[in-house]
This record gives sequence, C-alpha cells and structure tokens, in this order.
Amino acid sequence: MYQKDLLIIYIGEVDTGKSLQKAVEPYGWNVKIAIEAMPALAMYVFYFPDIVIIDDIAKSDMAKLACRHLLSIGVEPLLILTDDADSEKWDIPFKPAVQILPRFINVNELVNVVSELVKLTRELQIRP
Repeated sequence: MYQKDLLIIYIGEVDTGKSLQKAVEPYGWNVKIAIEAMPALAMYVFYFPDIVIIDDIAKSDMAKLACRHLLSIGVEPLLILTDDADSEKWDIPFKPAVQILPRFINVNELVNVVSELVKLTRELQIRP
C-alpha cells in the first residue's frame, strides 16, 4: 500500500526528476528537483519533505556531497539510486531508513520502497 500526498526532494538531473514527477503524479506525490547539494539542503529545510532521493546519475561527487551533508543533519528517510551500491563507498551508517538501490528500479518498485521508508520513519518518530 502506497503512502498518499508525499513530498519528495529529488537530487539529480532535471529531466530525470521531471520523469519521476510524471510517474508518481497518479499517487498524488509532488517532486521538488535540485541539481546541486546546497540548494537541496535549503529545499530540505524549507519544504521538510517526506523523503529525499539522491540519484547518482552522473556518478558525480555532487551526489556523495549531498548525501554527506544531508546525513550530517539527520535526514531520514533517504534513498540513494546508484549503479555503485557499495555502502562503504558512500560512507553511510547503517540505518533502516537510509537505503541504496539500483538506478534502474522500475516505478512500481520505487513507489513501494518510498512508501515503506516513509511509513517506517513515521513509526520510528512515534515511538518514545
């Protein structure tokens, strides 16, 4: 079961972000697109999204920089889409609401993963 009315910050290329927006519109989700790390941080603070998705589309240092900065302020849930799924290279701590997935995940799988991560994060926030 997917979550309704989610706000996603997508960090990556504009065209891919727009494709993601089209794909998730039927679920009532909204995608804000950032192409650099610092604007993504500002968007996180301003919009307080349900989830942040980092797309390592160009295998760039920008994606790792964005990841590092977002983790430093405790952003969860965080989903990283990459062809290089080695968590040691990404230097991320083990956290259930931070996941790395292959870039070419299909839309239905992505919707399910995003929904589950958001649900998990909300459950963890409720617990004392």
